[in-house]
Amino acid sequence: MENQILTNLDNEKLLDTFSGELLDGKIQVQSNRGYLSDTNKPQQDAVLSIVKNDKCFLNIVADGAGGSADGALASAACIEEMGQWFLNIKEEELYDINNVIETLTYLIRDVDMYLWNRYHGCYSTIVLALTINDKTIIANVGDSTAYTYNAEIDDLELLSTRDSWANDLSYEDARWSSYNNVLTAAIGDGLCRYANFNVIDNNGQRIILSSDGVTDLVSDETFISYFTNNSKVDKIINDAINNPEVFSYEEFDEDFKMKSEDNVSAIIIDLPGRQLQKIKKRD
Repeated sequence: MENQILTNLDNEKLLDTFSGELLDGKIQVQSNRGYLSDTNKPQQDAVLSIVKNDKCFLNIVADGAGGSADGALASAACIEEMGQWFLNIKEEELYDINNVIETLTYLIRDVDMYLWNRYHGCYSTIVLALTINDKTIIANVGDSTAYTYNAEIDDLELLSTRDSWANDLSYEDARWSSYNNVLTAAIGDGLCRYANFNVIDNNGQRIILSSDGVTDLVSDETFISYFTNNSKVDKIINDAINNPEVFSYEEFDEDFKMKSEDNVSAIIIDLPGRQLQKIKKRD
């Protein structure tokens, strides 16, 4: 199988909805500029999915920071660097998990210094999932997140680390916190020397990577439904743009829906199931 690639960087203006599927829908990618207000905010999210084969693939969501000079430059640089590395590396070189983590750490440092030196003021968050055989490496810098659903406790499980002042809060508490979008780490500030890593076993579970434009708008109940109802990625993006949550404020004697001016991006990954190993019979 040749490398299969989906990325919204092919869309020069990055203004309209970008979407696509790989591996017969096991990977679903979508990005949108989001609800437009008078600010007419540009698209600063970048998404990338590369599939080498049905057990080896990379998925990335990068969110250019809203206050930076040009967040689109930063998010694009992040996924281009990671993508080129993955395209060029041989699959067998990915089997050493510790070596992959070390390599990704250096790549992130290189992008950080590149942005700092060439585009001072541009920075980005990033969350990625690299699947190889029966393992998936989750890596992130900033507040873009990777979630799965834990059926045993009927709740969301954060697989990434939230690099913000709301890092210890639950999904629901974080999205209401004024500290949620105060970043403590980003790529491009010249200080990024690490990434958060998590290695999980593939058991056929679903992972959702998303920018904060998604998680800031929908409740934990709605987000859980994306797992329990086997939702498509277009529902996630549509909810984030049009926001199904209705709030009632007695002091205003009216109900209303919040809308985000942020860009919204999500990747759904339905991971491979764990393979049973054949046991050799003793002679």
